[in-house]
Amino acid sequence: MLNKNKQAQSEAVGFVIIILIVVIAGVIFLGIFLRNSKPISTESSEIANFLSASLSYTTLCYKDSAGDYKTLGDLADYCSSGAKLTCPNEQTACSVLNETYSGMLLKFKPAGTLSYYQLSLSYNNSETQHTFMTLESGTKAGCTSRVSGNSQLEAQDGKIIVDLMTCLAS
Repeated sequence: MLNKNKQAQSEAVGFVIIILIVVIAGVIFLGIFLRNSKPISTESSEIANFLSASLSYTTLCYKDSAGDYKTLGDLADYCSSGAKLTCPNEQTACSVLNETYSGMLLKFKPAGTLSYYQLSLSYNNSETQHTFMTLESGTKAGCTSRVSGNSQLEAQDGKIIVDLMTCLAS
């Protein structure tokens, strides 16, 4: 009887050791997985709506006469093609576009804490595609989720594509 009790105890101890090994291995794998996990990326209609509305924002730049003020969408078209435009303080269409979007993005606050954003404007037609402006601010460190959106605008023989990727920190 005493021999059977010792055998049962050693089997129980062996079982507990196996359980501990499995738990420790699970914790190690979970730690590795969490450390290497990439931020979750999602498309946002809020960002797409913001970009679409921003392209209709009127600036103080004009083409032929004061009063014929151009929108940010127009400025993007002029900037991508290099066409001349009259803007306050002899600024170019690209510099006004850059300043205006920078100011808008400082005020744009999607749900969560915005730690980083990247706005890019590209021209695309059947023959070529090139990015003519990129704005970035903040740091990607600590990014827990990426939220992005885009909008398109018909331009001279092609399209202007505006992409915004934001990074939300926890």
